[in-house]
Amino acid sequence: KAAYIVSDEGKLHRLKPFGTGVEDLSAMVEEVRSRVGGEGTIEFIMEPTSHSWYPVAQWLVGQGHRVYLIRPEKVSDLRKYLNKYTKTDRIDAGTQAQIGQFDRENLFPVRLHTAEERACFRLCKQRALHSAAVGGIKTRIRDSAELAVPGLSAVLGELFNQMGRKLLREHMHPQRTASLGLKRFSRMCAKAHHGSIGQEDLEKIYHVYFDASRLYRRTNAEEDLDIDFETLQLEIANDLAHLEFLEAQIEQLDSKIEQLYEKIDPRKVLTSIQGIGPVIGAALTSKIGNINDFKNIGALKSHCGMVSRTKQTSNTDRKGLRITKAANRYLKQYLYMAAETARHWDPEFAQFYVRLAYGKKKHHKKAMVALANKMSGRVYAVLKRAASNPASNDVFYQLRDLDGRPVTKAQARELALEILRKGKEEQSTEAA
Repeated sequence: KAAYIVSDEGKLHRLKPFGTGVEDLSAMVEEVRSRVGGEGTIEFIMEPTSHSWYPVAQWLVGQGHRVYLIRPEKVSDLRKYLNKYTKTDRIDAGTQAQIGQFDRENLFPVRLHTAEERACFRLCKQRALHSAAVGGIKTRIRDSAELAVPGLSAVLGELFNQMGRKLLREHMHPQRTASLGLKRFSRMCAKAHHGSIGQEDLEKIYHVYFDASRLYRRTNAEEDLDIDFETLQLEIANDLAHLEFLEAQIEQLDSKIEQLYEKIDPRKVLTSIQGIGPVIGAALTSKIGNINDFKNIGALKSHCGMVSRTKQTSNTDRKGLRITKAANRYLKQYLYMAAETARHWDPEFAQFYVRLAYGKKKHHKKAMVALANKMSGRVYAVLKRAASNPASNDVFYQLRDLDGRPVTKAQARELALEILRKGKEEQSTEAA
């Protein structure tokens, strides 16, 4: 690793490269002391890229030193200004040292989470990656199935239920499947379907296969078909196997995440907020850590990346800009997911969404980012309340109607859906 010392006079002194073992780090600290003199506490500035910084920071803090983190974007921007065409560890280290001299207000004291918190958030991150991969695979399978049997997804409704997977795995050759005849096809589907299925529905599915077989039929039986259905079947079967592997992995992750969440916060206080279940609650709690580390609600929103960019010049002050790219993207993703669910269950969130999306004509995603920002504020309030009452097992958030009266979960759901429905109807009326 590369490092620089900043002397009291503000001069940079380059250190010898060092490793990350205990002996290497001890030697580096001794070199710093020999250069600047004294036995006091040393301040270290680090760029938190990947996980490589954490063991070093943990050791330095354990030795009584102060460690500060700086956003990688700031280091990158200044490095590009000072050395546009060159990037090395040495240049990055020198850049960090310079930022530490003139931009100390944007240095953040390192917050070392517990082992359970770090493990929990790593699993939540892995779950998010798996979930994104599942979505991509399902889209690819739908496209392939539409190529093989046009209209199959529409007539099934749910392509990935038990019967749908049977058809995807074994029946993507429309001629062969149609040749089974309606009776054999119906028996096969009824056996694969979870629960009963009507004959009329089975006939609709069969006719989709029959139409597909006619669509790809050539006038000359000797000619090859335009599509190699054997290969297409293999592609879909492989994608389906990959999908089911990831689904099994997600199930395992959910179980382990819930166990870790139980250790981190046995009360699971965030799950009292509509939109936050065990996984999202675990992700937010483990990443945020001790809520008392944040001096106010704005500090948490900034930590979550839910603050807008600022652009003010002379008499111009632009509002409504995009949010910054700061903060962990998985933390922002889980807040967004929580807000998306909350607007269908919480009247206050539903009303807020209607005001932005239908009243102010904001794009859905822009309105949802505003809701995610609101969700981060609610998370702060609940965690603060729970921290102030460590022995209490009360519910720390109560659903209320728009007049502030407490309501049940079922009543809140009904109110939220009604608010969304009326908002959409009013928008349609105005458009007409």
